[in-house]
Amino acid sequence: MPLLPFSHAHQGETMAGSFFKNVASLLIALFALGYVLPDRAHVERDVVIDAPPEKIFALISDLKSWKEWAPLSSIAPQADDHLNGAGQAFEIQSAHLLPARFTQEIVAAAEPARLVTRTRLAGLGETDSAFTLLPDEDGAVRVVWSLDSNLRDHAPFLLKPFWTYASYFAEPALGPASERSLAKLKRVAEAG
Repeated sequence: MPLLPFSHAHQGETMAGSFFKNVASLLIALFALGYVLPDRAHVERDVVIDAPPEKIFALISDLKSWKEWAPLSSIAPQADDHLNGAGQAFEIQSAHLLPARFTQEIVAAAEPARLVTRTRLAGLGETDSAFTLLPDEDGAVRVVWSLDSNLRDHAPFLLKPFWTYASYFAEPALGPASERSLAKLKRVAEAG
């Protein structure tokens, strides 16, 4: 039993102070760790399509046809878009997904085996995507779609840790959308 009536109150203040110091220390450590953890996000999906590689390549290399199967067409169906001629760039100004501007551009093509695109989200950085078309045993084509990004690269200094942690959610956020898009690409390519 304490000798003075305020002994417990003083001990409670010490415990509360210790708790807040521990929480603050943890937050500072997590913030600092966000600068040194790996910051690359990688998502990869594939599908086997029973269609000639030239037909598949035509669908992925013509940005006009992306509305038939690509993720942005389902994420922002009401978006305003247009194609620019040189370098084939597709731009979406959307108030439905986020008040943001996306630019999708073809940066490299090796017909009918590989296509590389770059997506820029205004203020949030870039994602590089590659489509690799590989012959399958049965005469079909395995289409591998990979997405790579470093979200921390283009972030303001104080937001870099946040984007480092956000990159760990790229797989669960983008993987299912990539699977749905590849399934749509398969349906479109195998039709007629």
